[in-house]
Amino acid sequence: MAFDSLTWKRELTLHQLYCHVILVIILRLLINSNTLLEHCCLMNMVKKGEKLLRG
Repeated sequence: MAFDSLTWKRELTLHQLYCHVILVIILRLLINSNTLLEHCCLMNMVKKGEKLLRG
């Protein structure tokens, strides 16, 4: 796989941005959620998100 460094840097930045956005959303949901059920659903979403990000 031959990437030029600019494309690679842009992809990496985009990946970091997605991770940051997901973390912010998760933190807000955790702060706002009161029930354990919501927390469990959230953790499942996190695991699915991690799988998607890893490809």
